[in-house]
Amino acid sequence: MLRLRQPAKLSNALGISQEQLNRAVAALKSNPSKKVYGFHYLNDPLAPIEKFERLNAHFVKNGVGDQFKTFVFSPTRFVTRVSGSMP
Repeated sequence: MLRLRQPAKLSNALGISQEQLNRAVAALKSNPSKKVYGFHYLNDPLAPIEKFERLNAHFVKNGVGDQFKTFVFSPTRFVTRVSGSMP
């Protein structure tokens, strides 16, 4: 498999601004029925899982971690991880 290593700065970069993250948190807090869904392919060299871990940590820190649902796709199976259960 092709493995493209990325520096920590890039592997953790979310591609969205802090202002956008803050607006997302505010929207989630204002309506607990809202959810953010994230999809990731297992071992995807172009989209490191660190981005999801960072996003999950941000939502948990701001009290809306239970509203972030992650889905990790594997070539052989489909795995679901719910906020807070990521290592």
